[in-house]
Amino acid sequence: MTVFLFNEIAVNVTWNSIPISGQTHELALWATSVQTGPLDHNLIGAKVHRLLERLHRNVESDGEWITIAIGGHIDWKPIYNHFITNAGSSSLIDLFDPDEGKQQEQIGVWLTDNLHPLGVHYSPQIPKGKGTRELTDILLSYEFGSILLESKALSVLSRDRVPDRTKLKADVSGHIAKAFAQLKGGIRKIKASVEVTDRSGNVIDVERTQPPHAIVLIPDLDLVNDPDAFGRDFIKDFMEKTGNAFPHLLDISELLRVVQAAEMISKQGKTTTPMMAFDYYLMARFNKAVDAGSLKLEVLLRFGNDPKA
Repeated sequence: MTVFLFNEIAVNVTWNSIPISGQTHELALWATSVQTGPLDHNLIGAKVHRLLERLHRNVESDGEWITIAIGGHIDWKPIYNHFITNAGSSSLIDLFDPDEGKQQEQIGVWLTDNLHPLGVHYSPQIPKGKGTRELTDILLSYEFGSILLESKALSVLSRDRVPDRTKLKADVSGHIAKAFAQLKGGIRKIKASVEVTDRSGNVIDVERTQPPHAIVLIPDLDLVNDPDAFGRDFIKDFMEKTGNAFPHLLDISELLRVVQAAEMISKQGKTTTPMMAFDYYLMARFNKAVDAGSLKLEVLLRFGNDPKA
């Protein structure tokens, strides 16, 4: 049997021909009953995460899970996917790169590059001593504002033992706090008019007068252990210390939905660019987070003429 593995943005990253043993008959029956078509994420999200929690506790087959032994643990064939950005640089996704954090950063580049004709700036630099250091992982800037994105992955594959979700949740909480601290520092540098360059040394024109958006990108919002830790008090403190910058907490799926929403909003008018729509939708999403009392939330865009709105 040939198995193909896709990442979070439906990009095929590796494949292998492998033997399988076990409940192949049950697998065949399940495969013939699979239904395809539009999917309502909200309807299945809670059930899927409950099943994942069960899988981490018990890997035996039952009425809702089929566990099959897969041979061929080695010799996976990597697929090297290159995305050429608007700025003409190559963004590579390589599942077997030992730097797992870099892969999540590259996914962020893939998702946001087409929002702006100048594209995203990956790993923009600021002066440090005789050299430079990274301002943030991803920077977008246009005439009406700037967006800083700090990505935090979990580096699961580099560990000797795959951690359970309890451990992953604890790790994510620490990563989020660190990422927001880094964003505070990056915003201070922008407000102080520190020169920002790309990795080739070219100066980047950064909008510095408007409060920026500060995004922390994590693998999965459901790994946020304590949503209240990123509630109204956290939001107020972050804004006070950054001159009213807007904090956001997104995972890959939510970032994809925000980008898709921006593209949909842009197509509704004649003068709204995708970057303007992205800025607007982030602002609307931030207001929802304030109302909900937590940065941990998922938002779906529906227009007034949508029968589901």
